[in-house]
Parts: sequence; C-alpha cells; structure tokens
Amino acid sequence: MGKLIISIFLFFSLLGSPCHSVSVVTNPSVHQQDISLLQLRAIYTLQQRHWPDGTPITVFRLSDSPQSLHPQFCQELLKVYPSQLDQLWDRLVFSGQAERPQSFNTPQEMLRAVAQTPGAIGYSDKKVSDDQVKFLPVKP
Repeated sequence: MGKLIISIFLFFSLLGSPCHSVSVVTNPSVHQQDISLLQLRAIYTLQQRHWPDGTPITVFRLSDSPQSLHPQFCQELLKVYPSQLDQLWDRLVFSGQAERPQSFNTPQEMLRAVAQTPGAIGYSDKKVSDDQVKFLPVKP
C-alpha cells in the first residue's frame, strides 16, 4: 500500500506545471520570450554557450548557503541536486572545457550583474521585481 501511495504521489508531481518560487532572469538584450526546461538545463550544464542569435551566454548563480535560492533553483527548475551540478562544473573546469559560473552572495548582487552583462542569465525569487532584468517563463 505504501508503494502505491508513493507511486501515485510521484506520478502526479510530474504532471502539469508546478508553481515555482524561483524565476529565471536574463539581461534585456536576450531576445527570447520564454525558455524551455531543456534549454535551461543545457545552459546551466554549460553545454549551450550562445543564445540562438549568437550572443555569448554568461551564466550566473547564487552561492551555496542555507538561505540561498540555489538549491531551490536546482531542484525546482533544473530537476537536479546542487551537488550534481557542482560535480559537473568541477569536471568541466578541471578538464579545461569551461569556467565555473560566477557566484554571488545575494540575489540583489546577481540581479545587478545580470542587468549589466549582455547575454547574462540568472535566477531570482519570484517576489522580487526589477525593471533592469527580463523575467523568462520556463516551458516544460
């Protein structure tokens, strides 16, 4: 009976679009109106390094801390654990294939950097409103 309940819970948790408390933000120079989950994952796993118009992507993240949105972003939007993402970034950095995304201590610092960096992407709490960045809805 317990396995059935867990299976039903997992099934329904995968259906529909969940309400996320974290939003994807980009520099206003990014010409997309939304972003797919696959594209977001490709960007944050450093596989996609340019926007469709050829603009280089600068990936920003929040530092790991108990109050940080980083674990929420990883689990709610990317569907990975933060440690998995860190391991991937470490592997790419140590092999010389990429540089680790720049890390910020507060969402405000990251929003400021996204606003000032053409092609930048980051994330923020949905409650934050900032006219200097563009909020991109994530499509399943």
